Amino acid sequence: MASKASTIIKVNLDENRVTTIPFGARVQRTDRWSYVSKIDKINTLKMLGVSFTGSPQHYTMDKIDDLWSRLKATSDVREFNFNYQEEAPQPQPKQEAPMPQNPSTPNTQPKVEGSLDAILQAVIADVIGSYVPEVNPETVGAIVNEAMTPYVDIFRNVTDQVANLNKVVSTMQPKVTRVTLTTGEVKDLEGVQHKMFPKILASINEGVNCWLVGPAGTGKSTIAEQAAEALGLPFFSENCTATMTSFELKGYKGATGNYETTKFRQAFEHGGVFVLDEIDNANPNVLGTLNNALANGVMGFPDGMIKKHPNFVAIATANTFGTGPTAQYVGRNPIDLATIDRFAQMEIDIDEDIENAMLNSIGLDVNVAAKWLEAIRVARTNVNNYGLKVIVSPRATVNGAKLIRSGAFTPWEAFEVTVLKGAKVDQVEKIRHGVNLG
Repeated sequence: MASKASTIIKVNLDENRVTTIPFGARVQRTDRWSYVSKIDKINTLKMLGVSFTGSPQHYTMDKIDDLWSRLKATSDVREFNFNYQEEAPQPQPKQEAPMPQNPSTPNTQPKVEGSLDAILQAVIADVIGSYVPEVNPETVGAIVNEAMTPYVDIFRNVTDQVANLNKVVSTMQPKVTRVTLTTGEVKDLEGVQHKMFPKILASINEGVNCWLVGPAGTGKSTIAEQAAEALGLPFFSENCTATMTSFELKGYKGATGNYETTKFRQAFEHGGVFVLDEIDNANPNVLGTLNNALANGVMGFPDGMIKKHPNFVAIATANTFGTGPTAQYVGRNPIDLATIDRFAQMEIDIDEDIENAMLNSIGLDVNVAAKWLEAIRVARTNVNNYGLKVIVSPRATVNGAKLIRSGAFTPWEAFEVTVLKGAKVDQVEKIRHGVNLG
């Protein structure tokens, strides 16, 4: 269904912004030109005196944007205000006898009392009343549309409120994860854990090195840290980069001959969980050093040979399976199969329960938080459905919620800087499709 045209309120050529009242809404909104819908762009240009050859609906978005650029370059006026005002109700003449109601101007507000049948009867009364018009189907459709709008809004608001309440109740319920270790010990972990947490905990408890692969912001490193804490093991982490050297794992002897240790050495010798964060971004030469340590159970350090502690476990986190760059992660390296073979690979997707809990901790108004979360998930679905090279991670959920909480950002402005960041102009409309932030 084609989108309805908005009412144009103000245009600022210098700031590339158009202020409108969207169809069926009561609140003004200001968007950058690149985010304005095609029909509103056409109407804006018409109001600014631009002439179209033929039907403007046949113009491409590039052609319409070109007209906008030409207007900016040639217009002496930089801001246009159209002084929109809602129509004031006209006084009705006194009548000795009641007159038939015009269906296009109902004089009562819809009520939601009674059954669904009663509500539908009220709609019919608003549309038809005692008047039987002889009009064409388009006129009838416009009348029905206008009369139905308040009722649709009522049902939508009620549905949203029920859905929001269910979400809030779900996220506020205490979460407890019960795990049983190989020793038979049972641990109850409070808070929300990722759905893959029990499997990763069991793997670490068994001494199996894990390769956790998934999109950015899914909590891969956090899962490893929580597992180490649950098992009472020290936790260490090293971020892998292309400039990383083997000294960052093995350490070195300084000018005085004293050995300078590393986090890897401490975990390897005394036990602990060691995370190689973003391993698919690491220098391949460093991974060769790692292979020897993981395979042989003993490793040569600058001050001698050290035996691997029984409680040492390596955890690799990555955005890929080690097969090289992808559309979203173009800087990742292909990893040698000998390295990959040292790990059990587990996929870590976005866990919506975790995302709910993260958002709930921000302290936004319940209804605002629920609407923001819905917008994030609609955008994420759009990205997946359209195959866009864009990441909508839980970090966008949390960061956007914080910006809204600050009061300095509207929900749409927060959406722009946390979700649409880096998106190309032709991607923006696809990402925003079906997103409703008021």
